[in-house]
Amino acid sequence: MSDRVDDALERELLIAERRMRIAERVRAQGSASVGELGRSLGISASTVRRDLVWLEKREAIARTWGGAMASKPDAIRRTDDITLSSRQRENMREKALIAKAAADLVSDGDAVVIDAGSTTELMAEHLLVRQRLTVITTSLPLAWALRGHANIELIVTGGHVQTRASSLVGVLAEQTLSQLYADIAFIGARGLTPANGLTNPVLEEVPMKRLMVRIARRSVALVDSTKWGRVFMGLIVPVNGVSIVVTDNAAPSGMRGEVELQGTEVLIAE
Repeated sequence: MSDRVDDALERELLIAERRMRIAERVRAQGSASVGELGRSLGISASTVRRDLVWLEKREAIARTWGGAMASKPDAIRRTDDITLSSRQRENMREKALIAKAAADLVSDGDAVVIDAGSTTELMAEHLLVRQRLTVITTSLPLAWALRGHANIELIVTGGHVQTRASSLVGVLAEQTLSQLYADIAFIGARGLTPANGLTNPVLEEVPMKRLMVRIARRSVALVDSTKWGRVFMGLIVPVNGVSIVVTDNAAPSGMRGEVELQGTEVLIAE
């Protein structure tokens, strides 16, 4: 990527981080004023108001006179409580094809970092045929599937266990990832649009996914067609923040074209 693209990506990630912090504070307290949010984050009142408008459109908060309050907590909780086992039963054929196509991007000798998720977990069987792989992962099921194979050096990040996805998150996991480099990263996302990028509803997973993209020379998003057109509160990266999106042939062709116009390859798994 050019320096100009890198700078633009960094700005977008800083904005996303700020909005996440606003939403988390409002949800934790139940409500917050514009002045309070501005003081706590060191930003202007006009910036807070713009962010509140953005968050309200995504039903993350509800704006009030002079501030915001938590919005639809039951709906947010239901979205966050979808477990890995539930997602594994959805679109299994498409996810299996995507996993195989993603694994085909890996070469012998690569250092690979792999996100937790129902699709990335399916990559395990296809990686066993590769030689001299180093696999770094936050996924407990993936680590278990790859354990004990002489051709794979396995690195598990450690950290806090996020039970919904059987993944490792938090400061310890982030510190481990931040000290490593990889040839290629594979991440999942629960939403993708050309305008809003790759998004996720579980905010504690977002920094891990973002770090995986940052430490890898190439990054690949595994996103089946049901995720296209959906937007969640946590921005992972804009679509041009990843090198390739692997999806199935039911992904909307118009959106696929818009993603490719931003410089990201869309690979259809068939």
